[in-house]
Amino acid sequence: MAQQRRPPAVTPFIWMVVWVAMSAGWLVGFTDGDSALFIQGFRDSFFPQIQTGLGLGNPEARHITGFRPFCTFHRADVQLYLALPHAAAALGALTAAHLSHRRGRKPSVALGCAMFVLAKVLLVTAYSAAQAWIARAVTGFSVGLLHQAPLLEVLEVVPFNRRGTLAACQAMGRAVGFMCSALLTFGLALEQRSWQWRLVPVFGIWPALVTVLLLLWLPETPSSLLQRGKLAEARLALQRLRGMLQSTEQEFAEILAASQLLTSARTQFQALKQQREAQLALFAGLGLVTVASATGGALLSTSAFPVFYALGYGRLKGYAMSMVLISFGCVVGGVLAVAAADSVGRRGGTAAGCLASAACYIAVALIIHLVYYQAGRTNQLPITWAWAVAALLSLACGLDYAANELLWIHAFEVQPLPTRSLATGMIVCWQSLQAFAWTLATLPLLCHLRGWGLFLLFTTASVATAAAAWLFMQLFRQGIM
Repeated sequence: MAQQRRPPAVTPFIWMVVWVAMSAGWLVGFTDGDSALFIQGFRDSFFPQIQTGLGLGNPEARHITGFRPFCTFHRADVQLYLALPHAAAALGALTAAHLSHRRGRKPSVALGCAMFVLAKVLLVTAYSAAQAWIARAVTGFSVGLLHQAPLLEVLEVVPFNRRGTLAACQAMGRAVGFMCSALLTFGLALEQRSWQWRLVPVFGIWPALVTVLLLLWLPETPSSLLQRGKLAEARLALQRLRGMLQSTEQEFAEILAASQLLTSARTQFQALKQQREAQLALFAGLGLVTVASATGGALLSTSAFPVFYALGYGRLKGYAMSMVLISFGCVVGGVLAVAAADSVGRRGGTAAGCLASAACYIAVALIIHLVYYQAGRTNQLPITWAWAVAALLSLACGLDYAANELLWIHAFEVQPLPTRSLATGMIVCWQSLQAFAWTLATLPLLCHLRGWGLFLLFTTASVATAAAAWLFMQLFRQGIM
C-alpha cells in the first residue's frame, strides 16, 4: 500500500500567494461596487440625459415622472453601462486562458493589474462620456484576467488539506473591495462638489500597484512551469514554496505525471478533444456557472438600488445605501466561504447556502406582494418592514455569495492540468457573457415582474444551483465524471 503523503506546511511564500489572490479579489470587488452613477457630479458631467429617467425625486413624487414602482431605472443606457464590464470580461478571460498557458499565471495577474490601473487613470481624467465608457470597458477586461489567474495560482500551490479555505480567501478580498467601494461611494454621494466622484477610481489604484510589487517576489507555479517543459525551474519553485527543509520529490513526481498527460497534443484544444475526463470537467463547470449566474447574489449588485428606491428608502439611501447593505452581506458570505470550504465541503456548503438564500428570497417576495401591494402602501413600506427586507436581502446575498464561491473553487480544481488554463478561461468567459445578458435583463424583469416576481426567479435559480451542485459534485466524487 502506498504511503499517504503528509500535507506540506503553509510557508511565507504560500501566504504571499494567498495575499496576491486576496488583493486581486479586492480589485474585482472594487469594480463590482464602483458605480459613479450614484454620484450627482458624475451624472451631471457624462449622463445628464438620465436625470429625469432616474427619477431623482422622492418616491411619493412618482406621479410626476409617471414611472411605476420598480420601473424607475428601466433605461437602455443605464442597463448597458452597468452590463458593459461583463462583456469586456469575457474577452479578458479568453486572453487569460492563452496567456496563463503560454507565459504562466503571474503575467496574467500582472496584466490584469496593469489594465485595472489604466482603467482608473482613464476614468479619473475623463472629460467626455466616450472616455468614461472606454474606462468601463477596460475595467471589465481587467476583471476577466483577475477572475481566472489568481484562483488558479492559489489552487496549484497551497497545501491540499487547506486548499478550499485558502482559495476562498480570494472571495473575502473581493467582498472587502466591494464594501470599500460602496462605503466610499456612499460617503462621496453626501457631497455636492462636481469633482469628488474622481476620488473613487484614485482609491483603487494603489492596491493594484502593491499587488504587482508582490508578484516580483513570488515564483511561478510549478504546474505552469512543468506544463511548459521547464523542469529545473519547476523543481526549484516547488522547493521555495514548500521550504528548503521540506522533501518535495513525491509531490514533484505527481505534478510531473499530471503535466505529461496527452503530451502528443500541441494545443490545449487538441488535448481537450483527446481526453474525455477534461471534456466532462469542462461541461460540469459550464453547467454549474450557468445556473449560478441567475442567482440573486450574482445580480443584486446592479438591481438592489431600484428595489430599495421603490420600497421608499429615499433618494440617497435608495442608491448608495443599498450597495453598502449588499456589500456587508457579501463580507459575511466571504467569511462563511472561508469557514465552510474545507470543513463542510464544496458540495454541502453550496447546497446549504443556495437553499437558505432561496428561503430569504421567498420571504422578500411575500413582503412585497402582501405588504407593499396588497395593503395599499404603494409609496413606501413601513419602516419595520423596510429594514426587514434590507436584512433579508443582505443575508440572501451573503449566502449566495458563499455558495457561488465554493462552486467556483470546485469548477476550477477539477480541471486536468493539460487543459486547465483553457477550461477555466472558457468557464469565466461563459459566466461573463451570461452576466452581461442577465444584467441587461434584470431591470426590465424587475419592472415587468412587479418586484416580487424577480425574487421568485432568484429563488428558482438558487434551488437549481443547489441541485446542480449536489448532482455534479456527487458524480465527480464517485468517479463517474
